[in-house]
Amino acid sequence: MRNLTHPSNWPIVDNNGNSKVAQAVIFGLGSMFNHSTQEQNVGWMRDTRRQIITYRALRDIPAGEELCISYGSHLTFKDADATPPTPPEDEIEQLRMIEPY
Repeated sequence: MRNLTHPSNWPIVDNNGNSKVAQAVIFGLGSMFNHSTQEQNVGWMRDTRRQIITYRALRDIPAGEELCISYGSHLTFKDADATPPTPPEDEIEQLRMIEPY
């Protein structure tokens, strides 16, 4: 399986004032994949020069099996596979100091 998707990229400016592509929103076929870091069966590679994303099967995938990719480690929503982080002690102390109304 091989598929090319044209993402909507947007640039960010680094500390030196240089513009670079840092994020991409995937539409079309790419938006149909679900996320899994443990059961991913499809890999992807972004080519910022050509502004495309290429998807490839990581193994033979039986008909009817869900297609999963890893969205990466910086998700804007909760990662169902991730272990919840333990908040730092100072954050817990700040929460203890909040008085309810």
